Amino acid sequence: MGRRVVLAGLGLIALQLGFRAWAVFGSWFQFDDFAFLSRAYNNDLGWGYLTEAYGGHLMPGGFLLTWLFAGYDPLGYWPYAATLLFLQAVASIGFLRLLVHLFGRTAAILPLLALYLFSVISMPAFIWWAAGINQLPMQIALFFGLTSHVTYLRTRRVRYVFATLAWTVFGLLFYEKTLLVFLAYGLVALAYFATGPLGSRLRQLWRSYRSGLLLHGALALAYVSVYVVTSMNFNPNQANDTPVFPVAYRFIFKAFSTGIIGGPWHWMNLRPIGSVADPSDVVVFLSWLALGYLVYLAYTSRVNSVRAWSLTLTFLFANLLLLAAARAFLVGPVIGLEYRYQTELSAVFALSVGLAFLPLVGAQETVRPRGRAVLPFRPESAVAAVTVAFLVGSVISNLQYVRHWQDSNPGRGYFAAVERSLARQQDRVPLADQAVPSTIMWGFRYPENTYSRVLRLYEDEVRYPAVTNDRLFVFNDKGVLRPAAITSARVGLPHSGCGYLLHGSSVAIPLNGPVTGGGWWVRLGYLARSGGTMTVTAGRRVHHASIERGVHSLYFEASGDFDTIRLSAPSPGVSLCTNDVTLGLPEPYEKP
Repeated sequence: MGRRVVLAGLGLIALQLGFRAWAVFGSWFQFDDFAFLSRAYNNDLGWGYLTEAYGGHLMPGGFLLTWLFAGYDPLGYWPYAATLLFLQAVASIGFLRLLVHLFGRTAAILPLLALYLFSVISMPAFIWWAAGINQLPMQIALFFGLTSHVTYLRTRRVRYVFATLAWTVFGLLFYEKTLLVFLAYGLVALAYFATGPLGSRLRQLWRSYRSGLLLHGALALAYVSVYVVTSMNFNPNQANDTPVFPVAYRFIFKAFSTGIIGGPWHWMNLRPIGSVADPSDVVVFLSWLALGYLVYLAYTSRVNSVRAWSLTLTFLFANLLLLAAARAFLVGPVIGLEYRYQTELSAVFALSVGLAFLPLVGAQETVRPRGRAVLPFRPESAVAAVTVAFLVGSVISNLQYVRHWQDSNPGRGYFAAVERSLARQQDRVPLADQAVPSTIMWGFRYPENTYSRVLRLYEDEVRYPAVTNDRLFVFNDKGVLRPAAITSARVGLPHSGCGYLLHGSSVAIPLNGPVTGGGWWVRLGYLARSGGTMTVTAGRRVHHASIERGVHSLYFEASGDFDTIRLSAPSPGVSLCTNDVTLGLPEPYEKP
């Protein structure tokens, strides 16, 4: 029987990996992935690169892998997809191993395994490199670390503490949220490996597991110290400024409750992070009816079942606080509908269900059947029916999410258009170093979001001049190369005759208003009688430009505080006039 249970579990894992292989290999880079790539393209591998904070994350492991993959195949997604699939395989096997370790080789663990493997709650983090490379190692650390931790609690052998900490360190290399696994370690020890009132339980743990407690505490304290110094670039007090109830309502009462029963079966597009749960009120009501009945059933049929739910409640509350402190103030309460912020809860809830109904092997205190409990149905048939219904619902939800994720990827089309546009050019293209569209990367990642960084792999095909004659280009939002048109933020004041004449030392061209800041470009249309060189001064920027005979346009960068463009001609014989000066931002010129 035990061997068949393990084989059935491995079969479920194979089905999950087959489905997820289709999902992840049909995906591509999105949003934060391009920020990771930009950093990898433009930084040497070193401590500063590995430990730089990203959105409050400390993730040297993820940055190391991104750097290696970007150097091997700059825009090839397959190494990332293969890594995510491998990590998922390790996590899934680790969860099966944990269930066997906790509850034995009983068929009752298969529905718990299916809950983790197929719930849509874990799909958004899996399919996206920037999220998956954080959260899959955390799951691996939780599953393998908890297995070692329970072995320590059973045997009191300190070598299992070091095994637990090794798995925990592995997770922390990729994701600071791995610290939450200490909550799981503590709750399991407190609830199942001690007896009596809370105070008595704490004293028992200190007497029996003092070495483990000290080592766990030392690791947690050391990591928190490093994290606070290197990566905590948000203020936790922001949670006090964020209305928590609207976030909690979406996070717990809508997203979690429906995702954990196989939903939500309806999604809302929330750019740029993709689809978020958008269940109907009927689905939300039915989900809480089902969850409430599950808790009631455990309570009426098992002694000591209530403590099992503390694991899920603790992780829900911790995730909610982290979301309110670090993300909700940016996006608003709707971020609570995003499953990326509760990925591990599909596994944590499955563990809670197991602990509520199944005896924990080797525990000092665990659940046991109530002698007087009479169920209105056959347990085996009911569990099988519920598991099948959950699987059907979860497959539908996963298919909906994955298809939308794959079909609405702006990055794939943008980079394909960039490559096609550059392939049609004969010479290196003079580009204004502008930002990629916000659908590719947000502006607050500047300068990582500029062409020169994001498009680093095309450096042999483009150049970024500070001054250029006649030709200046940018990409439109679809990645198609277009001539640059300068918006009219400021223009030169008109002048009679041929305009402002440069014939001799210098000439000043007043603008119709003051200029401040950076990122500006100027287009100067001129008529020259002969070629040569001249010096152009626009605020803090001084350019030495070549002048060509005839009618031409000179493009150059400007920055600082100024209200005049100054031209000077060190070359003898240079003579030009202009009455066409426009200062603004480069935009793609689209033919009417």
